[in-house]
Amino acid sequence: MKYHYSVLFLSLFLSCAYVSKVFAFTDVTVQDDGTAIEYLFNEDIVDGYDDGTFKPQEPINRAELLKILVESRVSDVPNGEDCFADVLEDWYASYVCYAKDEGWVEGYSDGSFGPGKNINRAEAIAMLFKVYADDVDFSEPGEEEGPIYLDVSESAWYANYLYTGREMGVLVSESYFYPENEITRGDMASALYHLLISLEGEPADETEAQNPNPFSGVSLYVDPDSNAYDSINSLTLSEADANDLEQIASQPGLKWFGDWNSDIEVSAEKYVSTVTATGALPVTVLYNIPGRDCENDSAEESSAADDYLEWVQGFADGVGDRTAVVILEPDALPMDCLYGTNAALLGEAVDILKSKPGISVYLDAGHANWISASEMALRLEQANVQAADGFSLNVSNFYTTEENIEYGEELSALIEAKHFIIDTSRNGNGSNGEWCNPSGMSLGQNPTVDTGNELVDAYLWVKPPGESDGTCNGGPSDGGWWLEYALGLVRN
Repeated sequence: MKYHYSVLFLSLFLSCAYVSKVFAFTDVTVQDDGTAIEYLFNEDIVDGYDDGTFKPQEPINRAELLKILVESRVSDVPNGEDCFADVLEDWYASYVCYAKDEGWVEGYSDGSFGPGKNINRAEAIAMLFKVYADDVDFSEPGEEEGPIYLDVSESAWYANYLYTGREMGVLVSESYFYPENEITRGDMASALYHLLISLEGEPADETEAQNPNPFSGVSLYVDPDSNAYDSINSLTLSEADANDLEQIASQPGLKWFGDWNSDIEVSAEKYVSTVTATGALPVTVLYNIPGRDCENDSAEESSAADDYLEWVQGFADGVGDRTAVVILEPDALPMDCLYGTNAALLGEAVDILKSKPGISVYLDAGHANWISASEMALRLEQANVQAADGFSLNVSNFYTTEENIEYGEELSALIEAKHFIIDTSRNGNGSNGEWCNPSGMSLGQNPTVDTGNELVDAYLWVKPPGESDGTCNGGPSDGGWWLEYALGLVRN
């Protein structure tokens, strides 16, 4: 059974041609957080319309929301009416009057309640927590926490509700909250569901078990033999250059494997042993898909398809029963010239790697400005993403972290809430549209496993800063060390 991790308050809802589960309502799919809606329906908390729909993307008004919240608390609501100037003998009167008696809601200064008024996100979350105030330990952000959301002041009247929601897992750690936007029926169902599950002490979603984060609580490996350290140790640099280059050398990196590894099993075994001995997590890239780069710079000696799976098996055998992360074949799915012939091959590679208990696999999915999320979801599914741990974004590219998070969240919502990682090695200034050694680029966020976003497992420097993209723009061959470019990344 497939479930969708609730990415609360996504600003964009995508439609797709496939639905992985039949829900109680004809218009509810996984990206509408069907798990939450189904749960509330089975608990007799929500119902739909006469035509069998739930309308998850429609706004919800104050009366509708209050009915849902009251029914989530009490099964028998006493009759009530005339508790506000505009709440008389209507269908919602009993719910509104009960909530008023309980102190959960107040009206406006003119004595009205505004039952037909659509409710915004700030008001909705505040109302949710007021209804459950007796069951929740409210918290407020300390000075060290910083802003709750970039568009929410810590002095906002609803700030403590949002902070509590974040702490309890009712709200996802995202950059923006959009407090004035109308909340949808699906969004509100998701918030209520996660609050109820949190209060019951159960996992907020089964996808937490299905999609664990292999980077959780680990340390990343800093290579003492990297090109940056070699340049520093050569003693030919000025003091200023050496100090600047230290900003690259001191950061964690990872290891690329391809046709240059004459014995892939030995190479994998050696690297994993070296990193594991330091207590860090080995993170690797496999880059040897047949026809790699569509016969451009780095494709000259790529293995044939018949040999590829044997090569992947050799890598897996080198890792053995130890822990490692694999980023699988950057660009292979986004490139049209590779995707059609190699999607199934990648799916077999995923199965080989996942046959080892400690290997986590992230299929590469390009970047935020390449393939639409709906199309990439189809390609990932054809490449067996359901058996993988997630996907990678922005490898060797320059698009900002924010752009890739937005794209990654859209994509994740279409493929069982798979997690993702982002290459931040050179995206500090964003992209200028070029991919091969563009000028004016800078280092991005340092590698970390603490991203503040439950879907983003890590920010990594997948493309080592200072390694060339190819002979374009005066660079050395693909992967060659380019000191001047490395220093430019630090200083731009």
